[in-house]
Amino acid sequence: MTDFNKLNRRDFLSISGMAGLSTLVASAVGVNFGMVQVAEAAAGKGKVTPFRFAILTDAHLFSHVDHKFDEMLVKAVNDCNKMKPQPDFVLYCGDIAQNGTPDQLEKGKRILSKLKMPIHFIPGEHDWYLDMGEAWRGNFGSPTWSFDHKGVHFIGMNSIIVRDFWTAAGMSAKERMDVMEMLESPIAGPWGVREEQLTWLKKDVKNLASDTPVVVFTHSPLWDYYPRWNFQTEDAPEIREILFRFERVMSFHGHVHIKRFTTKSAICPRLERFPLLGLGLIRMCN
Repeated sequence: MTDFNKLNRRDFLSISGMAGLSTLVASAVGVNFGMVQVAEAAAGKGKVTPFRFAILTDAHLFSHVDHKFDEMLVKAVNDCNKMKPQPDFVLYCGDIAQNGTPDQLEKGKRILSKLKMPIHFIPGEHDWYLDMGEAWRGNFGSPTWSFDHKGVHFIGMNSIIVRDFWTAAGMSAKERMDVMEMLESPIAGPWGVREEQLTWLKKDVKNLASDTPVVVFTHSPLWDYYPRWNFQTEDAPEIREILFRFERVMSFHGHVHIKRFTTKSAICPRLERFPLLGLGLIRMCN
């Protein structure tokens, strides 16, 4: 465990993957859980004051009563509530449900409502394509959002939008969902945030100072490391271009069910670091 008391004042983020709290590392199933500690840093018109937040993702709840995945999510919630100090908020990075049915999403909402701190959500493909996000939005609101917290700008976007493959094929809603549940998903093609959200993102960050720390949340990663399984976002280059002028950018994602961290200075060359990860241990410095 990192000793956060010894962090340099110029450190931006330190992330500690709390593997003991749930099934975090290299697991194909189960809830992914990470803890993020934000250290002091100069930021825009003010400065970042220390705080922490938690990340949950990919519970994949089934409709079965008392399924083992229910227990995993309940445990993650309980462990989060027991943390001292508690995180300021929780961010959920998609795939609450396995098949996108209303009962699965409502079950997830019910379990997550036991958290003692606020929670923000973005969707995954398993949440969305049975009814094109109708039940998800009814439970969790808009899939695109931003907010500021203690000097850091947080952004959430829906990265699992695909081009219409179902209408011409005459697919039912269930058939469409079945295609999206496939790991390789050769029919659906690549995912992305698409034009509407790219336009929104440009407006959202337009007036931010370039030294404002920015944290981005998507279900799929913002770089390509296994496109065959949509371990990518097709328009990630456009997202990175919009964020090009910011000195400190960090991106978290779900979907891949592994702990992973990388710095991608080559894809955003003006930045000293452009970290993107599932969950893990990170120290980001100026």
